[in-house]
Amino acid sequence: RELANAAQNYHVNNLTFPQGDAPSFVDENGLPHLSWRVYLLPYLGHGNLYKQFNIDESWDSANNLPLLSQMPDVFRSAGDQAGSTTTRILQFTGDDAPFLNHDGRYGKIGARIRDFRDGLGNTILYVEAGTDRAVEWTRPDDIAFDINAPLAGLGDLSDGQIRGVLADGSIAHLGTDIDASTFSALVTHQG
Repeated sequence: RELANAAQNYHVNNLTFPQGDAPSFVDENGLPHLSWRVYLLPYLGHGNLYKQFNIDESWDSANNLPLLSQMPDVFRSAGDQAGSTTTRILQFTGDDAPFLNHDGRYGKIGARIRDFRDGLGNTILYVEAGTDRAVEWTRPDDIAFDINAPLAGLGDLSDGQIRGVLADGSIAHLGTDIDASTFSALVTHQG
């Protein structure tokens, strides 16, 4: 919920949700420098950490890579080790998801509230993936959404639970036995 609130506050100031591949966040080749998680830092009470990042450099640059060790706890899941530098908190990306793939298609402005035609309370904003899908928290890497296999990118969820937050800040606890079309409807934002 804290992440969703931060994302909504980011939206108030930037008219878009944070997205590591929005036009101002990419290099000359259209590759994102940093994860959306970095851009949320000021809205999570970590403005000083945000100021230490060079947003014009990649997540693994000489300046930015050492900041991995300062990952805020809000990006850790229950059971993750204190001091870990990877997160399982991811967003869905792709043509059918609110956020773009990191594959060279960067002409679109990041997702805006008005783009969520299904309603904020009907669309997953962030999800907790399995431990096998953990990524460095500053790395711009998320779940490529496949509408034909919507659960595939979540990794190993052996506890049978999908945990996430909807774009309106509501918490979602779903079983991994959820109907694929129902889950797809929760990931897509425009029908």
